[in-house]
Amino acid sequence: MFLNLRLSEVGGASAVLRLEIHATRRKRTHARALRSNLIRSIGGRGLSLVVGTTFYLALSPGKWLGYASFGFFADAFGRRKPYFTYLLIAAILVPLYAVIQSPLVLLLLGPFVAFFGTGFFSGYAAIASELFPGEIRATSMGLSYNVGRGLSAAAPFAVGAMATRFGFLPAFFLLAGAFLVAALLALVLPETRGLQLT
Repeated sequence: MFLNLRLSEVGGASAVLRLEIHATRRKRTHARALRSNLIRSIGGRGLSLVVGTTFYLALSPGKWLGYASFGFFADAFGRRKPYFTYLLIAAILVPLYAVIQSPLVLLLLGPFVAFFGTGFFSGYAAIASELFPGEIRATSMGLSYNVGRGLSAAAPFAVGAMATRFGFLPAFFLLAGAFLVAALLALVLPETRGLQLT
């Protein structure tokens, strides 16, 4: 629309440029508002890219500390107890994270969600390598890891489908339920700390 205006009609090239920039800014602002409203309508927070990136940067140290500290806890308390604890706390924190509306509280809680929600991954190798006898260890670990990975490949689809149809809250509760089931299953694992590997 603005490209079709003649310079004489508008009063010069700078006026045309200002009109184009103003219209582009209005369109961007309108598009951001629409996107934000759409995200909020399905249960999201409607945070900007900058705020979302800030949240991600706050989560990252929590994830790293969760990964790094699991080994220390596993050596001190055994394999099963920290694994269960990480999963149970993640099952509690994820729904809290889903219902909290305050961006500041989300930012402060995020590293703890990341610590427990991803830190348990470090326990898999220690537990699985000590569960299986040497003759079948590599095959068993590879099979159990990749079956789990294959099943978890459906998670983005499931979460997206649930969020689109029911909102993000049920999707977060699905994740919390998975953490809870995993925590309960961790209780049936034998304790393997100090076992002699074959």
